[in-house]
Amino acid sequence: MPIPLNDSKRSGLSRRQFMVGGLSSLSAGGMILGGCGRSTTQAHLPSVATPLSPVAFDSMASFEFETVTTGERGQIVRKTSKKARYFTELLEPSKFLGIFEQPKVPLEMIEIPAGEFLMGSPNNEPKRDRSEGPQHRVKVPRFFMGRFEVTEAQWLSLMDHDVLFPKGPNFPVGSITWGRAQEFCRKLSQQTGRNYRLPSEAEWEYACRAGTTTAFYDGPTANRSIASHAKFAEKANKLDRYTAPVGCFRANAFGLHDLHGNAWEWEWCADDWHDDYKGAPTDGSAWVNPVAAEVPLHVVRGGTDTIVETETWVPSWEVRSAARTKRQLSVGSACFRVVCSA
Repeated sequence: MPIPLNDSKRSGLSRRQFMVGGLSSLSAGGMILGGCGRSTTQAHLPSVATPLSPVAFDSMASFEFETVTTGERGQIVRKTSKKARYFTELLEPSKFLGIFEQPKVPLEMIEIPAGEFLMGSPNNEPKRDRSEGPQHRVKVPRFFMGRFEVTEAQWLSLMDHDVLFPKGPNFPVGSITWGRAQEFCRKLSQQTGRNYRLPSEAEWEYACRAGTTTAFYDGPTANRSIASHAKFAEKANKLDRYTAPVGCFRANAFGLHDLHGNAWEWEWCADDWHDDYKGAPTDGSAWVNPVAAEVPLHVVRGGTDTIVETETWVPSWEVRSAARTKRQLSVGSACFRVVCSA
């Protein structure tokens, strides 16, 4: 089972302590499995996403899944069957566990078709920030994006750095600096022979929206089946904050999970921070300043796992599709997912 650690007990564990404790979360075939880490205040979560069979880049396969559309109060008004294409990278396991038989660690990459979308939020979207405008049309080439955020097992398969606040192999890896995320991408590119990188901000929002124009990819309000949340414990009168294993929340129309929350922190993008979209690229590329500032700031997306929950919906501004904020390059940390150019 994943190693349970709450905020008050988080501390660094060595890769050996973490992986030995978490080996039961990996199936013999190498797919990341496990429950959604429920507690008495973590009810009504959907089950973990079904692992996909490993498929090579040159022989992609498709899978079917279900999405939901919600109404103004987050109630599900329609369910739709969708299909997406993917391939799987099988990463070598951590070498320090040489005395153990350890399966390869899968990284599932979903095909994101080329398209055009309206980036940013309209002026009448509740809780919008001025940095989300002006809205502008962006054409995005075809690319591949990680089905989930990079997990602790995937991180340890490539990196020499221990997980700072470990929860288990199938949880998103957190507290990753910009430099370490870039290092992961470089090592992944070297191992696979493909060009892996962080997504541009335009790619991230295009992939998150998956053809929608509403505040969330399920509708105007996020149903708790598609977004991570936190809840006030009745007796303790305090916020119960947690991150679920990847894939515990419904996918969007592209087959991607956990874009609305489910991160202790936000997700890194490749772009430098700009206060608004005036002069932003319209070709889907990252917006990078030619001369770095003394303390450069980078874009992060996707919000956090701290969302106040009601009966069926989670009215949080920070997990909207257009929501954005910034992190310092030198000291900031976040979760991340990878993309691969087609």
